[in-house]
Amino acid sequence: MQKIIDQINNQEYSAAETSIIELLEKNKDNAFGWKSLGVCYQLMSRYDEALQAYKNNIKITREDYETYNNIGLIYFNKKLYMKALKNLYRSLKINKNNGDAHNNIGCTLVALGKVKESEIYFKTAITLNNNLTSAYFNLASTYKELGEITKSKMYANKCLENDKNYYLAINLLGVINEIEGNLIEAEDKYKKCIEINDKYSQSYSNLANIQKKYGNLTLAKRLYEKSISIDSEVAEYYNNYGNILKDEGDYFDAINLYKKALEINNNDMKIHSNLIFCLNYHTDLKDDGKKEVEKYSKIMRSNGKKNSRLIDNKKIRIGFVSADLYKHPVSYFLKTVLKNINKERYEIYTYYNNTIEDEETINIKKYVNNWVNINFKKDIEVVSLIEQDNIDILIDLSGHTAGNRLGVFTYKPAPIQITWLGYCATTGIKEIDYLIADECVIPRNEEKYFTEKILRMPDVYFCFSKPEFDIKVEQLPAIKNGFITFGCFNNASKITDDLIIVWSEILKSIENSKIILKSKQFNDDIYVEKIINIFEKNDVNKNKITFLKSSERNNYLRQYNLIDISLDTFPYPGATTTIESLWMGVPVVAIKGNSFLSRNGETILLNSGMENWISQDKNDYINKAIKYKNDIESLSVLRKELRTKLINSNIFNDLKYIKNYEILLEKIIQNNNINYQENL
Repeated sequence: MQKIIDQINNQEYSAAETSIIELLEKNKDNAFGWKSLGVCYQLMSRYDEALQAYKNNIKITREDYETYNNIGLIYFNKKLYMKALKNLYRSLKINKNNGDAHNNIGCTLVALGKVKESEIYFKTAITLNNNLTSAYFNLASTYKELGEITKSKMYANKCLENDKNYYLAINLLGVINEIEGNLIEAEDKYKKCIEINDKYSQSYSNLANIQKKYGNLTLAKRLYEKSISIDSEVAEYYNNYGNILKDEGDYFDAINLYKKALEINNNDMKIHSNLIFCLNYHTDLKDDGKKEVEKYSKIMRSNGKKNSRLIDNKKIRIGFVSADLYKHPVSYFLKTVLKNINKERYEIYTYYNNTIEDEETINIKKYVNNWVNINFKKDIEVVSLIEQDNIDILIDLSGHTAGNRLGVFTYKPAPIQITWLGYCATTGIKEIDYLIADECVIPRNEEKYFTEKILRMPDVYFCFSKPEFDIKVEQLPAIKNGFITFGCFNNASKITDDLIIVWSEILKSIENSKIILKSKQFNDDIYVEKIINIFEKNDVNKNKITFLKSSERNNYLRQYNLIDISLDTFPYPGATTTIESLWMGVPVVAIKGNSFLSRNGETILLNSGMENWISQDKNDYINKAIKYKNDIESLSVLRKELRTKLINSNIFNDLKYIKNYEILLEKIIQNNNINYQENL
């Protein structure tokens, strides 16, 4: 017997198997033999053979709690969680002081999505055996999932008191550091985790996420590749790698990675959203995008009864769902509504799906009646909150962008549901009733491409909040420089090879002209080199190009004082960057689009009195960009007048906008009540 035990402990499984079979040939009713054979096969991942061995043992011993515990673990590994629970509960019935069984039941409940229920089992396991290191880690993980970060950190540290090299706990502490915004500490934890176990793929992926946030895209890609090389069956790794390629404008390869991720886990709606978002950017794959939205819509089918009711509240309750209520463009547009909406008529509720909070978050909180963080809550929990709050109009501000909670909307927790602002395409969610747009971005003949009914604002579908920084518009740089400086501060993912060809023609047409590009991607030197190479292939020397790294918003705005004319990206233009460029006295050359997303630049220029800067095609775009090469004086006059012109335009006319916004809301409330009464 001791020989077999030693062989198993020394991981000599083949030798142990031989010894056990020899033992059983002598006595087929040897309980120790069958139990040991089960353990041996289980450790070799030969689960079906292990189950049979354990069942033979139970026929002899009947009440062996360890064997039932082991059977439960096998079913857990086979993802047969209900069978796992049945055997683990049987183990516990035989021996209620079995800490391992409590711990394993907790893990199984987590796998079944019953995270809160698992807490008591992990706590009991620790009470029964305070040396059960894994139970401390599991409890820490549970608290993290529940959003109880302080408790999570405490139990992760207790886990490390038992075993300082328990790399799973170190990795978890890194995740917590990341949630808290301590990226340097998180990075250190992930690196330490890799030092202890260089085969743990999750730490490489987590470290890659940190590098992505730093803007070190090349290093992030290498780390994602490493995580995939260790474990090629984790959908998250392909998804995250795809996000990097999307940020670099490599949409085709990003799409392929998202598709690979979905082959592994087709139920991850976050990956579906990323794929849809990316297809929306890729002009050659519009039909694929439509098919993916249809597929998404079928997966996200209705979840329960519709919340249909008469809206007769004295005060209308509006709920906004977003992951972007911090220093983010969505906040700069939303704030106009929050500040100016009639507080006597409307109450504002916000459901925030993020852990980031900054000065802008604090500012937004001033204008709302109720603020709830839903980041760690399941869809059904959020639905319950919204129903308890008796929300009349629920507004999605994310669409298929990161952090969306479109799943909540499939439950129809509010009688009226709208998508607005954060995403420029259909969501594909049939329970979302309306999409707010304007006549420019969605012409009448394109309504067929949307599952939502289109609501059109009279002028422009958004209104921008004035920047709180008092940054002066300085003299036209060309006067001092003696040459025109073009610029583009749009997200570099919108910069394509075709766009650079057009920009190169502009730069070659004006002697000594230069271009300044600013985006977070330019934090990465290799990515910068990639962009330089494309320009040089089009006969533009790299000395004509200046790259600026990401910065705080006040410095970002100030850097517009380096530019004479902004060049918008196409086919997918800027929105916030276009308005901010105009705010800083820098006119923007844009081009007419052919979709909701691609017409944003057009609607901004139309509604700011800058329609002469809208190009009909690429040649017109080039001609408008070079028009002022011999008329610096006119460009200088425009620079001095542009901010005042913008302030007086629809883009910043908050009182006019909120009046129209409220008229639109009252109209759909009236329609809701009419429809409700007709269907009684």
